[in-house]
Amino acid sequence: MGRPRAFATVEDLQRGIDSYLLTDDPKCFIGLAVHLGVSKDTVNAYGTGEYGEEFSVPIKRVVDTIEAQTVSGLLGGKLNPAGSIFVLCNNFDYQNKQYREGSGQTTQIIKLDAEAAKAVASELQTAITED
Repeated sequence: MGRPRAFATVEDLQRGIDSYLLTDDPKCFIGLAVHLGVSKDTVNAYGTGEYGEEFSVPIKRVVDTIEAQTVSGLLGGKLNPAGSIFVLCNNFDYQNKQYREGSGQTTQIIKLDAEAAKAVASELQTAITED
């Protein structure tokens, strides 16, 4: 037997979620937990069905709502892009990938004055025409 339930019925849980969604607070998982008066671990336990599969449905729905609001805020320019991307990558399994092509060798940038640049260009032109 696990921990005692914080909510006697699914309806009690849903009322707490509905109340949270009506607040003006930015929506997030920890904000939901604080509003419900439980820890984020408890909300997670409800979401994973530890207290019964019927309790996981409203949690999954509100998590989807939070995700949708985060994406909408990001795409609509209402939320900080860096913060939104951080939240989406760390809480909703989005990925922010960077691709690099090349041999892995380091490229060094050298600044040349006009005369040196002409000399290098001439050498390159000669090397190209010889091949």
